[in-house]
Amino acid sequence: MEVDSLELKNMKILTVNVGSESKKYSSFENDMGIWSVHIDKKDGQLGEDKLTGQFDVIAFRVVAPGNFFREHKIIDEEFLEKLELAKIKAPLHIERLLSEIKFFRTKFPNVKMVAISDSAFHSTLPDYARLYSLPIEDTKEFDIEHFGYHGISISSIVEILKSRGLLQEKIIVCHLGGGSSITALKDGESIDTSMGFTPLSGLTMATRVGEIDPGALVYLSEAKNLQGEKFEEYLANQCGFLGFAGTPSMKQLLAQEATDGRSALVIKMFVYQIQKYIGAYAVALGGLDLLIFSGGIGEVSEPIRSKILEGLGALGRNVLIVPTNEAAEMVRLAKDL
Repeated sequence: MEVDSLELKNMKILTVNVGSESKKYSSFENDMGIWSVHIDKKDGQLGEDKLTGQFDVIAFRVVAPGNFFREHKIIDEEFLEKLELAKIKAPLHIERLLSEIKFFRTKFPNVKMVAISDSAFHSTLPDYARLYSLPIEDTKEFDIEHFGYHGISISSIVEILKSRGLLQEKIIVCHLGGGSSITALKDGESIDTSMGFTPLSGLTMATRVGEIDPGALVYLSEAKNLQGEKFEEYLANQCGFLGFAGTPSMKQLLAQEATDGRSALVIKMFVYQIQKYIGAYAVALGGLDLLIFSGGIGEVSEPIRSKILEGLGALGRNVLIVPTNEAAEMVRLAKDL
């Protein structure tokens, strides 16, 4: 059934963004934000006063590895079955997402539910950036590729740049926050990004390990007697800034930088890794027209931006700070489903 543009504009949409440690909910009507709630605790629940209204669509941010999840989709029984099967690949993210979907399906059984993929934006990655050097049979059988994440945020940045007439041919986006990634954009499309099969890879992050030799992972798993979900929990929640320097907060690390050696060192590690990615992606792009900072650290922390730009020379000549709006972008994408 076709729906005209006026009807689409009048839709009431709820967006649900389940992160590793928090949840964000936003309500939209006539493309305007009505309310937004951020729950810091991962087991927190949205208040009943926000659940008394009626919605036309409920849109969920989906962070899940696999080609099936590289597209925005209607949430139906097939989708839920695929998500259940994908739990073995990323149990911490997917278990909490499944719980949230089931809660809202029970609460609003007749409302359309849609999945907004956090990796769909990176479906433009060329084969040489998308594939790992595994036996091709294993790549296909186990669906292991470089999927990339933060796609909804990067997509929102591209839309903002287009609306302002600022979209350039060669752009690098540094999305820096609790989770951090670097993305290379050619004419507004992703050609490479630092997160890979899961959001654990790439940069050192607040509590995530980032890049590490696979051999070290095999050794760590055996040495600590951690497998499966317990090992993922260790890599996702006990490493990064927290594991190295005792706090996941960049603000606190900067406050301690002059007096605490570990804080100073992990800041240097973070900055150095970002600079390496910028250099590598500038080569991949054949130059750089615009460098963008976004995310909680990228937007707010001038000291971190200054440290990054210090070593970039001409690559740091044109810089923009662009706050993302994931919820509004989820609404825009949901309307096409």
